Amino acid sequence: MEKMIIQTAVWAAAYGFLIPAAVRDMKEMSVPTAWIFRGAGAAIICAALRAAAAGTGTWSLSAAAGALLPGAFFATISFLSRDRIGAADPAAVLLLGLLFPARTVWVAFFASMILISAASLILIAFRRAGTKTKIPYLPFLTVALTGTLLATGIFKI
Repeated sequence: MEKMIIQTAVWAAAYGFLIPAAVRDMKEMSVPTAWIFRGAGAAIICAALRAAAAGTGTWSLSAAAGALLPGAFFATISFLSRDRIGAADPAAVLLLGLLFPARTVWVAFFASMILISAASLILIAFRRAGTKTKIPYLPFLTVALTGTLLATGIFKI
């Protein structure tokens, strides 16, 4: 029962940040910094609850670092691209690293990259976008995370 409550809190933290941020990203092409900090606070609390519930010896620094690697990788790409990638995009992937296991985060990250690449290619092919066009990333991350969770059986449907 305790595991189910913590898992529900994790999903609420993830989607409580991702869905409003994705909608805002689609409408205004930006996400307020305050939203990122609120999401980070909720993610840290959920990660601490999950680690405490797991007990001694089940949580490891290497597992936590592995889950944060996709976000760190994305943040590095954002920095190297001179911030052509918004700050909320790598921050959202980092937040997922606090909430979900490394495998889930990696799969969702790569799935979101495939989805946004396919959408970009379609938009470019139909001349609806160019190389300088901004495309919101968070809706693709939200869809990819949902697909990943469904595929791995975390959601029991």
